[in-house]
Amino acid sequence: MEAAPRILSLLPSATEIVGALGLADCLVGVTHECDLCPDEAGMAALLARGISRVTNSSIDTAEMTQGEIDTVVNASVAESGSLYGFDADVIDRARPDVVLSQTLCSVCAPSADEVLSALADSVADVEGVLDLAPATLEGVAESFLAVADVCGVPERGAELRGQFLQRIADIERIVAPKPRPRTLLLEWLDPPFDAGHWVPDQIRAAGGLPVTNVLGGRSARLSWDDVARLDPDVIVIACCGFGLGRNLADAEQLLDSENSEPAAEAFRRLRAVHDGRVFAADGNRLFARPSPSLAAGAWVLARCIYDRDPDLVRALESSEAAVALDTSWARLRSPTTEETPAWLLAHEAAIQSGSEAYIDPDSGFRVFTRIAHERRGYCCGSACRHCPYDHEQVV
Repeated sequence: MEAAPRILSLLPSATEIVGALGLADCLVGVTHECDLCPDEAGMAALLARGISRVTNSSIDTAEMTQGEIDTVVNASVAESGSLYGFDADVIDRARPDVVLSQTLCSVCAPSADEVLSALADSVADVEGVLDLAPATLEGVAESFLAVADVCGVPERGAELRGQFLQRIADIERIVAPKPRPRTLLLEWLDPPFDAGHWVPDQIRAAGGLPVTNVLGGRSARLSWDDVARLDPDVIVIACCGFGLGRNLADAEQLLDSENSEPAAEAFRRLRAVHDGRVFAADGNRLFARPSPSLAAGAWVLARCIYDRDPDLVRALESSEAAVALDTSWARLRSPTTEETPAWLLAHEAAIQSGSEAYIDPDSGFRVFTRIAHERRGYCCGSACRHCPYDHEQVV
């Protein structure tokens, strides 16, 4: 491709990558959800020059609860297979010769197959179609090379890949000597979903130990009982498609003592909640998109995981990996200690002292702590209260 490519980006992460490669001027169309190229200022410049938005969605999530969104999305996907509509006339006028899309998730963005099959006549001259489907942080880095190659600037892709992996390595180096708290990132609350693909890699890079999806598969639906059994040390609420404000508001609804919904009551009983180790973050930018911003997401995770370690916080904030994203995450308030079950307080006290057991204040029974189970190294199948192995041997 000798001339500058005419790029149609069908997903926000691709638009961010294109901007990071210095190809923003080559974009001829983006989705209605694209907001970074490679940042807010770059996107504002694109909009100012009249970039075309080629997709739309009939679902407005702003006034809907997460439960309502889940119901509507599932129904829409079951009925039509997609949440998105396309403006054929706009794409026809854009005349793209490179189309960037994805095959990971029908909910997150349209696929190139959907667009090209619906608009075959309009985009018959497309020279390069690239479906991005990375599943790990390394895969995300490789996707920068793929985008750069199809756009004719392979050397820029190699540079962006190197910068991204170096930022991840900086974080890993800083947190390496520290303990690895058991960490859960929730990408949805009603119903709860864990986060998959590259997010477990982000958690590990940030110094945490992912308690679910350790191999990076697709996100999976959980119950609040599942979350309680997992008993994570740190919980980060970073719901897909939502920024910090919405994630913080939805999480705080669960904390409301007047909220008698079973999910809220289960959430308020979690040990991480009572320890003040639950955080909300910008899930849309930092975790949901396979883009350069995932390095910033790993930094934010490390900042949350080690928030009580002032020396490490200072090291993170003075490192090359540091990002100016203090407005993209926040700690949730803790319930009062009066709301905390006595057995949970007893378990936490035992953990703090390194004990393998404590006396249940209600029954008088001796109960093994999480420490005892971790030292044993496997699930015994007895449905222990603090099993760190997700009761995998319980039948």
